[in-house]
Amino acid sequence: MNSRLHVGVALGVLLVLAWVGACSDNPGGPPSETSPPTGLVVSHPELLASLTSSSRSMSSLLEGDELVYVAVYPGTVRGAASVAIQNPTARFTLVAAASDGGIDPVPVPALPGDSVIVVVTDSSGQSVRFGEEVRANRPPIVIRTEPPHKKTDVPVNAALVVVFSEPMDSATITSQSIQLLANGQPVDAQVAFGPDRLRAAIAVNGGLAPNTSYTLVVTPGVRDLTGLSLPQRTEVDFTTGSTTGRENSLTITPSGATVPVGSVLQLTATMRDFSGNAISPAFRAVQWTVAPGNAVALSPTGLVRALNPGQSRITRDRSEFVGPRIIRGSIRSAQEALAATVSVSKWVGWVGAATRRR
Repeated sequence: MNSRLHVGVALGVLLVLAWVGACSDNPGGPPSETSPPTGLVVSHPELLASLTSSSRSMSSLLEGDELVYVAVYPGTVRGAASVAIQNPTARFTLVAAASDGGIDPVPVPALPGDSVIVVVTDSSGQSVRFGEEVRANRPPIVIRTEPPHKKTDVPVNAALVVVFSEPMDSATITSQSIQLLANGQPVDAQVAFGPDRLRAAIAVNGGLAPNTSYTLVVTPGVRDLTGLSLPQRTEVDFTTGSTTGRENSLTITPSGATVPVGSVLQLTATMRDFSGNAISPAFRAVQWTVAPGNAVALSPTGLVRALNPGQSRITRDRSEFVGPRIIRGSIRSAQEALAATVSVSKWVGWVGAATRRR
């Protein structure tokens, strides 16, 4: 299959989500001496087929695709509502809902030398434009963490998650390469790897202690699928409170997207408490179901592939939560099953002309 996607039709994916409160009261991402990093991150290209070996139903559809992973650090654009990603050479455009001022890694067809353009638009319609050339080799980095750096009053049942800039080598995601320290001392914990290979979760044996200072450490022992290591050690400090977070909402991300025919989109479900904190377990089982039709293919892990113009409805197995849903570009309150409606929209031009550049 040609690594370029020449498409003139897009599938509109409107994902209904439950969301209460913000994810945190300070932006995530790896720690810095001054301020958290912002801006655009583009990985080097890699074959998607190697990322879906666990899903036989998807592997034949994905074979031969060469992709980069495009992310925007959280907190990059305050009040960000949407992120439009374009590779003009591949005639590819994808638009997805922003989360906490950025977006987690999204697969985009690209080869070395291609230019990736990203426009982040806030709720008032103002936009910021970013651009970066695809490089043949780029080390992986940490895009964000749950909880974010310097977060305080973290519930003792919080989910501890690291989000990487691209799929990682599962053999290098271990309790030695990713560690948790309490007041500077190692904590007995297990490390799990997410099905999308972008996320690692740390489960503390016995749970987090209340009113304790922790440091989440990601070492250069973590490597991507090509063997490249993190360029430097990443440390994220946070402090627990004395409370246990109550399950309140299951957030699906991205909360909405328009994806071209032939492309893929990873859906991720996160349980959050009333304050927006992610709570354990980080990788809970979610039953994804797609309505009959040939618009999309869906893997058990929530990987959606847009196949044909049409419409499909994707649901997950928990339906008792209340939250906003997106209907024709507006947000309304609804109590119903969390679902994704995949419909056809004819693509016309480039969305989100920038008013500022970075």
